[in-house]
Amino acid sequence: MKSTGQNIVITRTGAGLSTRKVAILGKAPSSLSQAPFDDPSWEMWAINNAAQMGVVPRWDRQFELHPIEWTQRPEYQGYYNWLCQQKDKPVYVRQPTPQIPSHVVYPRDEIVKAFGTRYFTNSISWMLALAIAEGAGDIGLWGVDMAMHAVGVHKSEYASQRPSCEFFIGVAAGLGIRVHIPAASDLMKSAFMYGFDFEENDEFRQKMDVREKEIRQRVEQAEEAKERSAHEEAYLRGALDDMQYCKQWVQR
Repeated sequence: MKSTGQNIVITRTGAGLSTRKVAILGKAPSSLSQAPFDDPSWEMWAINNAAQMGVVPRWDRQFELHPIEWTQRPEYQGYYNWLCQQKDKPVYVRQPTPQIPSHVVYPRDEIVKAFGTRYFTNSISWMLALAIAEGAGDIGLWGVDMAMHAVGVHKSEYASQRPSCEFFIGVAAGLGIRVHIPAASDLMKSAFMYGFDFEENDEFRQKMDVREKEIRQRVEQAEEAKERSAHEEAYLRGALDDMQYCKQWVQR
């Protein structure tokens, strides 16, 4: 796998032929601190304003793949000014951005052609693809937890972003690249292997059964409370109507 600047060619080399190590850094504090910042053999690829905020103690490449206009909003003015001050390290952006002296236009078209997909739903996926294409033998993701949660119909953004990351992790693994994912990250994690681990994870299954029963009981209680409240409301409205009717006779 190598990048020639214009054309990116992906081949199955195997991790043993490359000693290059790329650490892709997110902002999740649960695992970011575990990144090998003290190991100079790792390249540090930072994202968004993590380096500017001092969350990332060292970096070799900066990625800002959002429209540059977004960084010019008042709340990000400090970050935009920081980007414009970068002269020695590459800052990857969407399009030519002359106000950033060290900007590098991300090779989007070449990457899409090389991987044969448009399945890029977040910046981390673009960074993963570039690291693969440039021949990394090791790729690590720290501060990239992608924890998904949902409350009612509201789902976190990672519900759509995480699968794309895991797709490119799978591509990397298939090419023989060693992928490092901290335990705190939700990437490539599951509670059990479907169809095979039910017996081995019987304790987990029992826990989930108890939790499900508890939630169902609370739903029933909430529905009963709602019904009682509706009956009480109807009774009180009837009483109010009766009182108003009586008041008319008193006034007469």
